[in-house]
Amino acid sequence: MTDVPEADYAPARSADTRAAPPATAGERETLTAFLDRHRRTFALKCAGVPAARLSDKGVPPSGLSPHGLLRHLTAVERWRFAIQLADEDLPVSAPGTTATPTSCASGSTAPRDTGMTTITAAGAVPTGTGPADAASAAPARH
Repeated sequence: MTDVPEADYAPARSADTRAAPPATAGERETLTAFLDRHRRTFALKCAGVPAARLSDKGVPPSGLSPHGLLRHLTAVERWRFAIQLADEDLPVSAPGTTATPTSCASGSTAPRDTGMTTITAAGAVPTGTGPADAASAAPARH
């Protein structure tokens, strides 16, 4: 085996401050605990990365940098929890950004079918309507 300097090892598990989600709890408490655990996981993965490297692109095929991944996770969290679950009347993209739930590393914003809904920049349309219908339909909230 090759010798890897200890400085190149991943952060020690002792730095893991994530709490395990509760085994039995209400729906809101469980969802909040899982969301908090995922946020802390991302923070652990980025721990020790110099600030100047947080915008460096990753290894293909992703092409996302840690900064880009954080923006993506923020947009997904906003879409799922604020727009879909809480039914808040918010624009699809966050103020000052062009991020939409349809954005991906390649920059494509073409409608795509998720199996349950077709997601477009205008919103989600139930499966069964084509992309042409999706572009003109009102956003669906589930």
